[in-house]
Amino acid sequence: MKKQIILWIASGLFFCSGCDIIKENDRLIPITGGSVSEKKVLLVDFTDQNCKNCLNATAEINNLESFFSDTIVVVSIHSNPLPYPLVTKEGNQYEQHFQAEDHPAGFIDGGINGKYVSHDPQVWGGFILERLKTEPDVNISMASAFDEIANEATINVKLTGNNVLTDVNLQLWLIENNITQWQLMLDGTINNDYIHNHVFRTSVNGTWGEPFSIEAGEEKDFNYACTLKTTWKPENCMIVGFVYRPDTDETINVQEISLINKE
Repeated sequence: MKKQIILWIASGLFFCSGCDIIKENDRLIPITGGSVSEKKVLLVDFTDQNCKNCLNATAEINNLESFFSDTIVVVSIHSNPLPYPLVTKEGNQYEQHFQAEDHPAGFIDGGINGKYVSHDPQVWGGFILERLKTEPDVNISMASAFDEIANEATINVKLTGNNVLTDVNLQLWLIENNITQWQLMLDGTINNDYIHNHVFRTSVNGTWGEPFSIEAGEEKDFNYACTLKTTWKPENCMIVGFVYRPDTDETINVQEISLINKE
């Protein structure tokens, strides 16, 4: 019902770092968790600190998050040949794979062979609306626990198949919010106290994730461990988990949870 209400409203508005796999039997105490039985949409924004036009994309992302609420998950991947503070090696690999060198570049649910890709943030909402009309072939439930002494997170992912899926991948990313770093502003000045959100930090289970297949009604569990860098703040970190098709990059479904319990 929630998705139907959102789609009905939206139709009037849019015309349109080391991480290791751990054994399944190892003990995991869930501290935070989340599940999704409806379709959620993944918005990946390729950006960088030296891109003043990317601020327009950030403003639109804020609007989209406010409007679509928890039906979208946002990841900002900083990529650049220069070693700016928020650039990662994996981020540059993703940029090359998606041919997203011109920033900002928005990929909705993986872009799906370029169908849902644009450098114009104003059209991203229409893409999201279209993807929300699809029914997910898999449901995702996640839980995490954090060891402050080891600075290590353990993550459990439970997948439930709604339809048969073969040759798909499970991908987990760690992102961080509320990062204070410099940013080139629209007027050409540098703001050293700019707050960056949804920043991609690392992949938990390899650059391209873990391949799997699943039957309709089948459940599968995946457990992972990830050691955070000392400069990352666990209370600001999120885990993004999604299932996608490697041949088209289509994201089938996505979920996001806090790394630690903030209550």
